Amino acid sequence: MKIITVTPLSRSVFKEELTYFTSSRIMVGSLIYVPVRAKTIPSIVTRVQDASDLKTQIKNAPFSIKKIENLKTRNVFTPQLIESASIAADYFATTTGNIIQALVPKIILDAYNEEKIKNIPASLKTIPEQRKLKNEHYVFQSNSDERMVVYKSFIRESFARKQSVFFCLPSAQRIGPSLRALEKGIGAYTYILHGKMSQKEILGQWNKIITNKHPVLIIATGGFLAIPRYDLATIIVDYENSSSYKTIARPFLDYRVFAEIYAKTAGLKLICGDVFLRVETLYREQQKEMIPFTSLKFRALSTAKQQIVDMKVKSEASKKTFIILSNELKKLISETQQQNEQLFILVSRKGQNPLTVCGDCGTIIKCDYCSAPTILHKKNKQNIFICHKCGQTKNAERLCEICKSWRLVPLGIGIRLAEQEIKKIFPKIKLFRLDSDEATTHKKALSIMKSFVSAPGSILLGTEMALSYLKKDIENIAVLSLDSLFALPDFRAQERIFNLLLRLSSIATKNFIIQTRNHDEKVFKYISEGNLIDFYRYEIKNRQKLGYPPFKKFIKITREGSKEKVIQDMKKLSAILTDYEAFSFPAFTQTIKNKYRIHMLIKLDATTKLDVKLLGILKALPPTYIVQVDPENLL
Repeated sequence: MKIITVTPLSRSVFKEELTYFTSSRIMVGSLIYVPVRAKTIPSIVTRVQDASDLKTQIKNAPFSIKKIENLKTRNVFTPQLIESASIAADYFATTTGNIIQALVPKIILDAYNEEKIKNIPASLKTIPEQRKLKNEHYVFQSNSDERMVVYKSFIRESFARKQSVFFCLPSAQRIGPSLRALEKGIGAYTYILHGKMSQKEILGQWNKIITNKHPVLIIATGGFLAIPRYDLATIIVDYENSSSYKTIARPFLDYRVFAEIYAKTAGLKLICGDVFLRVETLYREQQKEMIPFTSLKFRALSTAKQQIVDMKVKSEASKKTFIILSNELKKLISETQQQNEQLFILVSRKGQNPLTVCGDCGTIIKCDYCSAPTILHKKNKQNIFICHKCGQTKNAERLCEICKSWRLVPLGIGIRLAEQEIKKIFPKIKLFRLDSDEATTHKKALSIMKSFVSAPGSILLGTEMALSYLKKDIENIAVLSLDSLFALPDFRAQERIFNLLLRLSSIATKNFIIQTRNHDEKVFKYISEGNLIDFYRYEIKNRQKLGYPPFKKFIKITREGSKEKVIQDMKKLSAILTDYEAFSFPAFTQTIKNKYRIHMLIKLDATTKLDVKLLGILKALPPTYIVQVDPENLL
């Protein structure tokens, strides 16, 4: 008789583990269905022990252990994956079940139960001897083309050693270009997986990957890291600086962190690559925690002519007119049209104007249900305010709610305003727009990009989302406005802006123009010089001075609800956390959908792991509290 411990894969079951008797033969990593109340819940077996070895514990247990028989089991995950998920659960203060659900799509778990997933051949279930590697964690900083050349060579060497490679990317949009760069000569053994694929496509690729007797290259997003390949020897995390590696819902898992945990647990090689790695990652390399895969490149070379245009000076010279397009950008648009080249223009905000204020009392027009500023849009030739937090809309024909003034003044540049200005000055130019309002689906975004690429002399106007769809270098790139990003009270704001500009400059081949009213910001100097090392030194110095990561570990707890209840609950939590450096503060957007929000920040020493007491407190919090370890921001 065996005692099995399982982790439920259900958000309706709040226990981390359940225990059962069984005489069935079961292995760690098996997917089974167990009775919980009146339901049958999918669960993963995390421990299998002989009942004879646990007689005393069984006798003294405060609960009776149920017996389950006639189990339909499938060996789904490797023991190393289960162990890694358990370690990650403690790191992110969540359950092992929640971590596993973030690592494998529900359609795959359902397909195992419906027996649509093939069995892994016995010959592929042996971990090769040569997999017993040291803890090899590498960093690789270079431009995309150089990284792909090195990756191609490394993957072929891995195949020669009978080893598979998982090439992890932050989004589905990144997979196409990476596939084209890496698959030549090994297309029969290269597979892709991402959430934009159909269920049939995912199941087909999954079955081919787990049954192919030749080593494989898996190019996928982090949600597929659990795929069982016993010959997997390397995980490559490319575009490592992307915030898209962090899930936006529970369990708020960072796939980069999990990849490192998995690599360490399973004896895999880990390579983190990007044109500019995260500041935290570069600091770890400095501390000898990670090894350079090749010499790190700290000089970004570009063939494009770079110009930083001071829009503040131009506005002062023309006090009566708010300038949207500088003379430099107008000239570039004209040359693009005349020479049949192409131009991408980045605008950081959607809508018409990102902010509207009262011209008399200065009150910002905010959402009725959120405290977020509303964005001015134009719909059916009528101006409306839209809240980008909750989606509420209201007519823009209104008075100031404070002083009843009719002088509401729109401020800032949204993508629709930029579009109107370009069309007014250049009525005959071919202009495409790519933002989440225009491209509501992945398919629509691809269609817009295809139209732009096939139209010489055209302009693509886009928000940051457009960058993921730019598949090749472009002659001309301009940043129309990103000054609003400097206003965010976010400790990663400078790094985010620098990384964004660096990506743009790396794909511009002829001209790169940046319009800004913050001309004196050091980030522009470092970008124009291609000076990565001095930006890193500047940023790491500021973070050390202010006690930000990588010198501190942040845990952000968010509570939302009625204002009175939220304040009361956060006071109680503060009393519980008196042993820790914790303080609460209102969220940047204090109200969303009529729910008041307060954050609490716990600051730990960077080298400190969550102790048993703190971990117990965080895991015991009800679902009304949102816990994020290593949050992407503090807004």
